[in-house]
This record gives sequence, structure tokens and C-alpha cells, in this order.
Amino acid sequence: MPALPADIIRATRRARIVTREDAAIKTRFPAARDQATAPEPGFFESAANAATVLALKAVLTGSFRRRFTVAIDEVLWIDPTVAIPVYHLTDTELGFDGPVLVTRWRVDLNAERTELEVVG
Repeated sequence: MPALPADIIRATRRARIVTREDAAIKTRFPAARDQATAPEPGFFESAANAATVLALKAVLTGSFRRRFTVAIDEVLWIDPTVAIPVYHLTDTELGFDGPVLVTRWRVDLNAERTELEVVG
């Protein structure tokens, strides 16, 4: 199967690093590290698409979030292609009651247990 000219251009073009800086985040978290020396890999058609993704990430990281580990005593299958895995977590001990997004999912079939790492 021959390569199309558009595919050849994509494969041989030089990499471009798109950055975003937020003074409010730098002020609130002065010890935070940026990723200028080790940028995340991403594959976008244009720099505008990469900038859009960076803006969305800034919305998530620009507000205070809490991270929790949740153990469930049954097997829970998550299919992120059907819907974004979002749940409601209530923890009276830690004083949290709100929506959370699953960031890590681990199933132990031997113990019939699921462990979720969530951010909310």
C-alpha cells in the first residue's frame, strides 16, 4: 500500500512544542514544576488543537482537587468508550461529598476486588 503525500508530510515534519503559562497557578503554587524540559507527547494536526487541549487541562489543574483511593469489594468493569467514568463519592470521615473522575482503575480477579483512584 503506497503512502499518501499527506501522511508523508505528517511523518516527516518537525516536532513543535506548544506551551501555556498561567500566572494565577504560578502564584498559588510557587513550587509547582512546569514540563518545559520534558513535555508530554501529543499528536495534533495543528498547534491550535494542542493549545485547546492545554486550555482544557488548565481548567482541571487550575482549581483545587482532592485525590482519593476507593476499594470496592466486587469486580467493577469500566468501559471509558461508552461514557466518561464519573461517580459520586461521599466520605464523611474526610468531609467530601461530590462528583469524582476515575483516574486509575485496578481489578484483582483473585480477590474479587476493585480499586479506584479518583479525583474530585
